[in-house]
Amino acid sequence: MIEGKNSDLELASLLKKESIPALKRLYNMYYRSLYYFGCKLTGNNAEAEDIVAESYIKLWDRRHNFETLSQIKAFLFIVTKNACLNYIKSSARHTSIYGLVSEAIICDEEELFLQEVEMEVLQQLYNEIEALPTKAKEIFKLIFFEGKPTFEIAEQLHISKKTVLNQKLRAIHLLQTALLKRGILLFSCVSFLSN
Repeated sequence: MIEGKNSDLELASLLKKESIPALKRLYNMYYRSLYYFGCKLTGNNAEAEDIVAESYIKLWDRRHNFETLSQIKAFLFIVTKNACLNYIKSSARHTSIYGLVSEAIICDEEELFLQEVEMEVLQQLYNEIEALPTKAKEIFKLIFFEGKPTFEIAEQLHISKKTVLNQKLRAIHLLQTALLKRGILLFSCVSFLSN
């Protein structure tokens, strides 16, 4: 079984040796970011899911070509980006607005880099949310993912509104602390969480 603390070289080496657990580890590491990236480019969640799955198949087919984790990551993002652009071009041809769409989707390198950074930050945020204590995580998700008001959560969970607010503040504090420890400064996210 692959542990979460394998070095970059070990993971690349294990992949070369046709390790399915290594592939699963890479899938867990990058799937959400690639999926989010694909959704953002294509505007089609199902297509993005298919594209990312194909990217991992291509990675497996070329597993002997990679020496480091950064090469693997770059490969996955480039393959996903190219497949998304091909999908958009194909879709645009079918809708006869190819000229307008192709101008809108051509991303310069800086924009792609910023999107990749955004996806990595969102992945880190998601990981930290999943690591929250059970009650704080449950309340955080109900508030920020489902948009439920405090009184409704209190009724649903059979707890007081004050407990809901305390758990919300606890979750926010734990997230801020964890992300700061990782060196991630999320000014916009922190202001969102505080509202």
